[in-house]
Amino acid sequence: MKQQRNEIPLKVMNLSKSYDEVKALKGLNFSLKQGSCVGLLGPNGAGKTTTCHLVSGLLQPDAGEILIHGMSFKNSRQEILENIGIQLQESRFYEKYTVKETFELFASFYRRHRDIRETLSELGLYEKKDKRLSALSGGEKQRVYLGCALIHDPQLLILDEPMTSLDPSSQKQTREFIASLKDQGKTILLCTHNMSEAKRLCDSILILDQGELICQGSCDELIEKISGRNILSFSLRNPEEYPKLKKLLHWLPDEVVPNQELGLNDGVEKAEELSRAMKNLNLEVSKLSLREANLEDVFFKATGRSFHANTKFR
Repeated sequence: MKQQRNEIPLKVMNLSKSYDEVKALKGLNFSLKQGSCVGLLGPNGAGKTTTCHLVSGLLQPDAGEILIHGMSFKNSRQEILENIGIQLQESRFYEKYTVKETFELFASFYRRHRDIRETLSELGLYEKKDKRLSALSGGEKQRVYLGCALIHDPQLLILDEPMTSLDPSSQKQTREFIASLKDQGKTILLCTHNMSEAKRLCDSILILDQGELICQGSCDELIEKISGRNILSFSLRNPEEYPKLKKLLHWLPDEVVPNQELGLNDGVEKAEELSRAMKNLNLEVSKLSLREANLEDVFFKATGRSFHANTKFR
């Protein structure tokens, strides 16, 4: 497939999919830039895996269109499959094969492929190359699945929870490997619920909820727009004195709750202002803290199912 700089590796337009009465996706739209790593986040049942299966050609949509470098599965399925790599959340391989034999088998499906020895080494599997899959740990199998997804050197990678079952050392090695693929100009759609991994690896984030795309942007953009850059937490020892504080600081929420949390973009200034007001009013404080917001704050605020149920975002 001839690559051009202005080609869009993946474009999804008005994509819909239902399972009986359940609407898994409702008019999904997004596109990926060449060489980008985009994180697809969402709670269980949001439609992440359905999206992965659809853009991989494993499912057919009820409506909408999927274009990969301008091609559709309907007209150019074989050419698309030779240029995308797919690692599913759940995979089942023939477990009597060794790791090396498995890589060789998958390499034989394509006209071109990566160096098998090099791929084994990059994934930390070289010493396991002669072991049967049945003798591997869950994390080692996960790395085998990733290796098979990229053995043919695809331009577009669809990775569904690639860090599942990996120990910290294997996570670090896999993270570095994915980052190196990005540096090589590969385009990656990373489906994950791991917020820290998404922040480390992804240029931009798509958040799904109940089959709909509810927000997208870079990590910093989403934090500033949705959660605020800082989370200010405080509690008064005597909550009945809160109206005095509210009268002085109009930016505070109308009602007080235990362990009040506020999402702010000017948290340092507001924390200083709050501290001065409490001191001037002689209010006893049981808690006052400020931290940087993260993708978890964005994620749970955007989905409406926050672990911090009392957070008020401005």
